[in-house]
Amino acid sequence: PDSVTSIGSYAFYSCSSLTSITIPDSVTSIGSQTFFNCSSLTSVTIGNSVTSIGSQTFLMCSSLTSVTIGNSVTSIGSSAFYSCSSLTSITIPISVTSIGSGAFRQCTNLTSISIPDSVRYIDQQTFYLCSSLTSVTIPDSVTSIGSYAFDGCSDLTSITIGNSVTSIDANAFFNCSSLTSVTIPDSVTSIGLSAFYQCLSLTSITIPASVTSIGDWAFAYTAKLESILVDGNNNNYSSLNGVLFNKNKTILLKYPTGSSAVSYTVPTSVETIEGRSFAILEYSHNNTLRTIILNNGLKNINIFAFRYVGIPSITIPASVTSIDGYAFFTNSISTVVLPSLNGLNITSPSTEPVSFFGASSVDIVL
Repeated sequence: PDSVTSIGSYAFYSCSSLTSITIPDSVTSIGSQTFFNCSSLTSVTIGNSVTSIGSQTFLMCSSLTSVTIGNSVTSIGSSAFYSCSSLTSITIPISVTSIGSGAFRQCTNLTSISIPDSVRYIDQQTFYLCSSLTSVTIPDSVTSIGSYAFDGCSDLTSITIGNSVTSIDANAFFNCSSLTSVTIPDSVTSIGLSAFYQCLSLTSITIPASVTSIGDWAFAYTAKLESILVDGNNNNYSSLNGVLFNKNKTILLKYPTGSSAVSYTVPTSVETIEGRSFAILEYSHNNTLRTIILNNGLKNINIFAFRYVGIPSITIPASVTSIDGYAFFTNSISTVVLPSLNGLNITSPSTEPVSFFGASSVDIVL
């Protein structure tokens, strides 16, 4: 009735026979877990006086297909629509400024969503495992994309990032396996750990001048990545022939594993080859690299640097002082030429070659 001004937490908790509800304009707030596990609920209309949707309000409403959100709602709580697996689309009104963590997590049939130019940030796990989501436009009002925000959005093919985003946090686009392109705007200063990890269809990426920090493995296992370009005005990073380095090219950060090149020579300035920089997935068939020439002056080869790369042999220069465990974890390598074991620090779970190199058999040549 119109006399109701609020609906408290757990009010309709697990009402399994409830099929639809209309919340009148008299109601200003909806508590947490109010409609938790109302498994037959198919439609919801939220009145124009409601200002907030509480956390987990519609969690596990697995039959929910239609939601109309009133134009006074300013916040959608964490996990509000978590696991609403029948929800295919939703329009968020311009009044909304915050969407809580995991708000639409595991809405596995959600194909489209309209994010208004009022939302300030995309919180962590907001669209986690929304595996049917195909495209997203992040408006200019958004300043950050939280960790795991789009993790597992396997059908996502395109995303437009607004010009106010300053940070793309850890694992933000982890395993977005259909994402083919992304434009990082000039506002972005940081790209987090594993941000685009296992984006298997990504073919190119450009780092703008504004970026000051790129986390470890940000572009690891991007099987079709052909080149990484860096704006020449960037003070922290650079690229050469599509390969990503720090500014003075002493650290090789990422080799584009979708390149058609059959050989690669590491530049003479490089002292460290970063972890997973050349790594590919075990059953990746598009990698053509067969020869890698390491430079004199190289000092460190980090963990999984050449994981599953199809090179038959490698020569370690005398300048190398540290090789992390599993740096050459690959079944293809059969010969490793080492100038000496003296002074070489090998970090490995075992001293056995099979553990260090990951091959069934390997000849160590000194």
